[in-house]
Amino acid sequence: MKTAGIIGGIGPESTAEYYRLIISSYREQKKDGSYPCLIINSIDLKKIVGLVEADDLNELSEHLVREIYKLQRAAQLSECWQRTSRMWFSKRFNGSPRFRR
Repeated sequence: MKTAGIIGGIGPESTAEYYRLIISSYREQKKDGSYPCLIINSIDLKKIVGLVEADDLNELSEHLVREIYKLQRAAQLSECWQRTSRMWFSKRFNGSPRFRR
């Protein structure tokens, strides 16, 4: 499963609404009751406002790019964990009668 990411936290209400909409859209496409793998990078609104008020658009851009890279790294770690945990659980529980299908 691919991991999606959003920059959130700028307004908690909008972050919650984005999350709800993403889940709703995902579940319309995939009707098995699962949820998407989603990472939210909650950034500091005060810092963003300060950079905008200071008209420091270069630093604002650099700051947002750094936050996007954090999402990318988190998604890579998430995908690595998903693969590793599947392998571990498969080896650990395949022989157990409780987990046989």
